[in-house]
Formats: sequence, C-alpha cells, structure tokens
Amino acid sequence: MIDQAMMIRRNKSMSAGTLVQQEPLPKPKLIVKNDQVWKALEGMEEKLLGYQVYSPHRLLPNLENCLNGIMEIRVPARYLTFENVQVKKRAIWGTDIYTDDSDIVAMVIHSGKYEPQYKEPEIDPNDPFALAIAGKPREATEAAKKLALSGKKWIRQDTLIPDHDLKVTVRVLPRLQSYTGSIRHRIKSRDWKKHDGMSLYVNKVEKIKKGDARLKGRAAIKSRMFAYEPYRKKALGLDMMKKEQEKKMPEERPLQRGRIKKTHRVMRMFQVNK
Repeated sequence: MIDQAMMIRRNKSMSAGTLVQQEPLPKPKLIVKNDQVWKALEGMEEKLLGYQVYSPHRLLPNLENCLNGIMEIRVPARYLTFENVQVKKRAIWGTDIYTDDSDIVAMVIHSGKYEPQYKEPEIDPNDPFALAIAGKPREATEAAKKLALSGKKWIRQDTLIPDHDLKVTVRVLPRLQSYTGSIRHRIKSRDWKKHDGMSLYVNKVEKIKKGDARLKGRAAIKSRMFAYEPYRKKALGLDMMKKEQEKKMPEERPLQRGRIKKTHRVMRMFQVNK
C-alpha cells in the first residue's frame, strides 16, 4: 500500500511538471500612455505649417515654436520600401509619438498607417557571403572567384516600388521626458532621453498619384535646375575645364599692408609717327 501511494505521488508530480513546462510564456507588453501630451494641447490653436517634399537626408525645419502645428510631407514612391537608407539605419526614436528628427517613412511604417511590400530575401547556400558567414573561408574564396569569372552582375530589383506616392500629415507635439522604442511592423525603434527638440505624431496617410509628390510650377523648375546643376556640369565636362583654368591662372600676390606708393600714369592723347 505504501509503494502504491508513493507511485501515485510521483505520477502527480511528473504530470504537474509537464503541465508547467507546456504552458507558453506570456509575451512582453509595452503600454504607452500619452494622455498628458494630448491634454497639453487643449485650447491651443491649430497651425498650418505648409508642406515639404521628403528626402532621406533632409531633416524637417525647426519646429520649436510650432506647437499643435500640422505639416504635410509628400513622399515619392521610390522611398516607400524597406530598402530606404533611413529605414535600414532605424532612424526612429519612440513609439506612437516620435522625436522630430525621426525619419518620416520609418514613422509611417512603425505606426502601422502604411505597410510597404515585403519580400523575404532568397539566400543561395553557394553564395560567397553565406559561405563566409558559415565559417568556410576556402569555399567562400573559390565561390567568389567563380562568380567573378562568370561575369554575372547584381541587378537591382525595383519590383517592390509601389505605383503611388504618399501624403503624410504630422502634428507637432511637446517633447517627452523619454522616448521608448519597440518592435512593430518589422522595424525596431530606438530609446532616447533628454531630447532637445519637439515631438511628432502621424495624423493621416493618404495615397496620391505617382509623380504628384514632386513640386510643380516655376519654383519647382528652378529648384530642380539648381539641384541638378553639378550633375549637368560633370556630364558636359565643365567642372574639369574650370579646374584646368584655375591651374593655368597665375597665383595672386599677397596684399601689402600699410601705405602703398602709387605709380604715375601717363596718358598719350596723340601718337606721332616719325
């Protein structure tokens, strides 16, 4: 009887242990509370700050005195992919409410208000890079030699570029004490404390016709002319000509300090031939 009781206890403990092991761990939750930020905007007048064409390497203007302002950013289609330089760098700080130096495309994707196309990369096991990561240096060098001798070139796949542009409306909010990062929609935002700027919130995202994001009119023509001026000079070889002319020009004499003696000038009114 004692042996049977011991066996029953062992079975119960083993079953309880298996139940504990089978229970899945709860997923970590990030609760973002921004109620105080929205309360700070109560009674404030909404300002229209105009619009700007998006560029990955261009920050928004200073928004220090533009609280509760609304700004429109137009994003061309070629930047609406995960291949965007700023999206790859994870240039985004915060969750739902972001710092004003965060990238607009990264904000739109992370907030869930726009989802670009995503394609899992195809990895070839015989690729030199994959072999090098796997710890096979000899095989990697041989594969790299074969790839170089084959003459194959990497071709960029532009199939993921959408057939539309975006019109993103953001609202300027006061700065937060700290910005907490999170993983959302294949992007991990960063943490940040003691921000010296303002905050941004994605109000609305609209799809517009492809090509409408660019500026139009005379001002747009002038801005594009100035933007493409160095490329035009390089294509025509004008920059090389300018460099050669600068080399041929004599060096300028250094300016003399103090009083300089003036030379007497003689002007001949008539010239008599002898």
